[in-house]
Amino acid sequence: MNKQTKNTQHTQSKPFLHRWLESVWYENGKGRFLLIPLSALFCFISQRRRKQQEATQRAFSIPIIVIGNISVGGTGKTPLVIALTQHLQQQGYKPCIITRGYTGKAEKWPLAVTNETDVNLSGDEAKLMALRTQVPVIASPKRIDAIRYALKHYADQCDCILSDDGLQHYKMHRDMEIAVIDGQRQFGNGQCLPAGPLRERPDRLAQCDLVIVNGASLPAYQHTLQISSHEWRSLDNTQKRPHTALQQVHVYTAIGNPQRFIDHLCDKGITIAHCHFFPDHHHFTQDDFTTLDNTLPIVMTEKDAVKCQQLHLENAWYLPINAQLDNAFKIAFNSHFSNIASRDNSYE
Repeated sequence: MNKQTKNTQHTQSKPFLHRWLESVWYENGKGRFLLIPLSALFCFISQRRRKQQEATQRAFSIPIIVIGNISVGGTGKTPLVIALTQHLQQQGYKPCIITRGYTGKAEKWPLAVTNETDVNLSGDEAKLMALRTQVPVIASPKRIDAIRYALKHYADQCDCILSDDGLQHYKMHRDMEIAVIDGQRQFGNGQCLPAGPLRERPDRLAQCDLVIVNGASLPAYQHTLQISSHEWRSLDNTQKRPHTALQQVHVYTAIGNPQRFIDHLCDKGITIAHCHFFPDHHHFTQDDFTTLDNTLPIVMTEKDAVKCQQLHLENAWYLPINAQLDNAFKIAFNSHFSNIASRDNSYE
């Protein structure tokens, strides 16, 4: 962890294989060349699968916008989906969100996710988006089913659909593609799975309508996404504190790229006594929260918090974040959206 102090302790709960692959992908760890033949096979199968699935696509009666990425792990898609939902609402539109409901254990899909939905049924990202946007959020591993469900049950509340992830879900027709790049990790070693972190080669981005970089500026891409936060909130949402109120903390997090969260805390001058890292989307239990010093506050991301609000945790805080879109991106997005909203499609 390049920004951490030497005295900070870390607990890694990720499986060994996961940690080894990340070292290969992002730190030039040993073993990449052994995996390259498998990467070539992965790319071949992916391209073949894409052609087969695209041949079955059919357009829907309202615009479908996909916000995705070409790499595994967190890049900032969910904050962008929330920001675009709010932006479209400000323009007078009625967006609906569809998502896979990753790690959700619902017995029946699609699932309409509301403030009252059990996060164990919906998955963390679906619940977070429902809480933050208050628009219809439909979760389903089959995104086409989620779209049909939205059109059937929320027709009067929905005139466009944002798909959280799904760039590689080629069965689903899309009218606009927006790709998000992690400005910190970028493309790792540039290899496709499993030798690298990429689901598709970087030249896939040239086919997207818009590309936005989270947290940094890259010469090849015009638009940037900045994540901002202003205050801590208690896990039960009864208290708020400014950034400066917490000075030394324990970190518990289960997100795709925890380094971004760690860097943010360090930039705010917060001392991290201990980091507890878990796999992305990990479902927290009471047993996960054993700290070295119970007098110090526990901090986590907003995505972590939606999974912990039913636990009995004292002195626990999370950091709500907002995605800030640059004006050039908003102008480009409005132009693309205006074009697709006026198209005469062949509808389902």
